[in-house]
Amino acid sequence: MQKSFFFQLIEQHDSYHEKQITNRRFKYEQILPFIESLQLDKRFKTTKVGNSYLDKPLYKIEWGNGSKVVLMWSQMHGNEPTATKAFLDIWKFLSADDHFNDLRNQFFEQLKLVFIPVLNPDGTNLFQRRTFQGIDMNRDALKLQTPEARILKNLISEYKAEFGFNLHDQSPFYSAGNTSFPAVISFLAPAFNEIKEINDIREKAMKMIALMNKDLQVLLPNHIGKYDDTYNQRAFGDNIQKWGISTILIESGGYHHDPDKEYIRKLNFALLLRCFEAICSEEYTTFSIEEYNSIPYNVKDNFCDLIIRNAVYEKNGVSYKIDIAVNRNEVEYNSHKNYYFESKIIDIGDLSQLNGYEEIDANGMQITRGKPYPYIFSDHNEAQNADFEKILKNGYTSIEIEEQASFEKYTHLPINMKQEGTEEEPIDMDYSADFLLVEEKEVINTIVNGFVINYQKDNFGVLNGLVY
Repeated sequence: MQKSFFFQLIEQHDSYHEKQITNRRFKYEQILPFIESLQLDKRFKTTKVGNSYLDKPLYKIEWGNGSKVVLMWSQMHGNEPTATKAFLDIWKFLSADDHFNDLRNQFFEQLKLVFIPVLNPDGTNLFQRRTFQGIDMNRDALKLQTPEARILKNLISEYKAEFGFNLHDQSPFYSAGNTSFPAVISFLAPAFNEIKEINDIREKAMKMIALMNKDLQVLLPNHIGKYDDTYNQRAFGDNIQKWGISTILIESGGYHHDPDKEYIRKLNFALLLRCFEAICSEEYTTFSIEEYNSIPYNVKDNFCDLIIRNAVYEKNGVSYKIDIAVNRNEVEYNSHKNYYFESKIIDIGDLSQLNGYEEIDANGMQITRGKPYPYIFSDHNEAQNADFEKILKNGYTSIEIEEQASFEKYTHLPINMKQEGTEEEPIDMDYSADFLLVEEKEVINTIVNGFVINYQKDNFGVLNGLVY
């Protein structure tokens, strides 16, 4: 039996994957060449629609001659780039010449696709949610104090689209319902008034979400969430729904071992193209509001990066069992291009209702602080040649280097660096996660800056240690 369009797209995504942009922290100037290159394809029409607060050009990209208009915008929040990356792949799909040509031609005849990529270029270059003015553009639908919001409002008025896709990223720490499943994708058909009425416009958005949810549940059962639909009179999504466009919020959440959300990018690519197919065929009309309502609500902060469970801890001569939750926070440098991780212990105690992307059952193990290595390395080159497996297994979680540069904040060595006399961090709230799990005096696990040492790997699985 032939697979559905959605699953064909998932399997064949690599053919359309724009591999020049794969990380989350790209600059707007890296996206512009892709926008400009579309002018070489006669089916695309690229038009400048205005400038950002810092005078960056904003563009709309049209494709198709049909009467059914679909308006899509990405990176209203500058640090939410997954849909922008998916746009690059969709453009490659629309430009391709392959076995999907019949469907592609159908799209072109029936649809007018309007993309607004990187609506907040100033925020993108700073990798921040808000615009350069410090305004959350998604709360600027009425006062229109940002030039970017005015551009979006003008395009909404110009096109009077049938569907609008408001594309965002959400924290990876949401769960789909009160479960142990991270919300990989979350949806919302925003309310257009305080009593959350459902008219024909909003109903169409709900039915389209129900269609997407059906496909996703086959691929990722129990990983799909829904936002609370409390009306927000300032928000774009709520107002666009009110202005007569069936508006769908898609939020890209978290997935195991997908820090740059490349897998979720693939989902965005397949979902949007699947929606184009459903708009042409009107297949979404066969779904129900009840199917939309069956999607569980997101639960915030139901996940963390790492949980140590059932560890025995001794304090003031008294032993007791604890769970420890750890998050690895990104610290930016190099003009927001790069980052390193700085871990923090975020909770201690009975954490049975919290989930970790990574978990260790430390039952029967004691959790203890590590030790500073007694030998002082002369420089970084000497330290790089150290036997870190032996050092770490002997309970050391930091080293000292005599000629360590004072400005450095992190190291790619699998261990922290400290000055002489600096003690290891305590095992307590808001401190760095550097400790040992010990069983019968043998170190079973070493945690450095929130990363669990994997003695089977050359890099031990530590992306960076910290310099104190």
